[in-house]
Amino acid sequence: MRMGKIAVTVSVAAVTTVLAYSAAAGVASTPAGTGYVAQTSGGHVALILSGSGRQVKRAFIGYTMNCSDGTSFTDFDSLKALPISATRKFKASFDSGVLPDPLDPGGAFQVTDSITGKVNRSRTKITGTVRHGITLKSSKGVIVTCTTGAISYSATH
Repeated sequence: MRMGKIAVTVSVAAVTTVLAYSAAAGVASTPAGTGYVAQTSGGHVALILSGSGRQVKRAFIGYTMNCSDGTSFTDFDSLKALPISATRKFKASFDSGVLPDPLDPGGAFQVTDSITGKVNRSRTKITGTVRHGITLKSSKGVIVTCTTGAISYSATH
């Protein structure tokens, strides 16, 4: 019976030592599904990290793009499973290629998106940049380009 108490005491001491070392090294555990939110000049960014901190499980980005014809375009994107590197950085990009416009037979559009980010050591903040763009070509040959430009964000939980 005494041997069991020693084993439990040693195990608790080992876990306490590991947790203390992790905290001192700035390696915090993040509860699975921890959310980070930022309001930006062009919309909102919301990120959900995995418990290990090695992946952005979901990124939700809402934005307003200004267009070359003087109008604006509001939309959102959702990305998932973005790996986070050993240096706590992540990035992703998307290019739809030229697609037929379902609202304008003979017209076309192309969407481009990108996101970059870096998680701080204590996992309390994520900073980065998002960009979104769409080019529309009407069946009459009129081209309209809409873009957010580079939008910086600093998301906290």
